[in-house]
Amino acid sequence: MDRDDVLAAARQVAEVAGRWADESERLRRLAPAVAAAIVESRLSRLIAPTALGGYAAAPSTMAEVVEIVSGVDASAGWCVGIGSGSNYLAGLVSKAAAAELFTDLDRPGVGPFEPVGRAHVHGDGFMLNGRWR
Repeated sequence: MDRDDVLAAARQVAEVAGRWADESERLRRLAPAVAAAIVESRLSRLIAPTALGGYAAAPSTMAEVVEIVSGVDASAGWCVGIGSGSNYLAGLVSKAAAAELFTDLDRPGVGPFEPVGRAHVHGDGFMLNGRWR
């Protein structure tokens, strides 16, 4: 997806977010139509590595996308930014780990960017502790 396509996708998300802003506010979360529009837009691939199918867009493009959506609905813009930003983390681990953890770049990710807790093996899973910001 080139920059023009990315910005067009952001405008489409913004249009849907604007139509459903009151519903999102009433629900205190994104209206399902807005969440679906974000997934369908493929904007969550924005700054993910190309090795996994991401767009590796310039930071200025990411900022412009968030600005377009936020101009209509700040919460939707925040979700686009966080969802894209979380998938950026795929570039900070090995390709094998990224392929295992980031299986669907079209689904926005969520999570802390500065975890200060620790995960310890616990039985067949993990136990998390610490403080998460």
